[in-house]
Amino acid sequence: SYSDKSEAWAINHGLQPKLMAEMDALASQLSGIVKMYFPGLSSKLAPPGGRLPPPTAKQETLLRQIALAGLVDRVARRDEEDRNPRAVYHTLYTDETVMIHNHSCLRGEAPPWVVYLELSESTRVYMKGICPINPQWLARLAGP
Repeated sequence: SYSDKSEAWAINHGLQPKLMAEMDALASQLSGIVKMYFPGLSSKLAPPGGRLPPPTAKQETLLRQIALAGLVDRVARRDEEDRNPRAVYHTLYTDETVMIHNHSCLRGEAPPWVVYLELSESTRVYMKGICPINPQWLARLAGP
């Protein structure tokens, strides 16, 4: 579970400690609900000690595809011609110029294609809650 000792870890990984604590509380609440209604299933969902292992490569791909399917109108592609040391992206839906937010854990990676949760505007427009995607998934997951 998340604790105050994890605050430095969260900050070092571009995560917000308050949000991490809220997510931990939500996970505990959901775990309690599962235990109450599905007692036999709860042991398979949370191993002893309550820590889940990191997702496998296949699970990570599926999670990214789920994010894309739910946020298909929030896709951005990196501008390969831009010479800015920080990656510049263009949203597919509105062709708006955007950048990866400074607090993102992907700020140094600049994946070619991403799906984002929200845009935040200050001196520039920044994407928050980004996840790298494979552009080949668009045709299959975007729907008609």
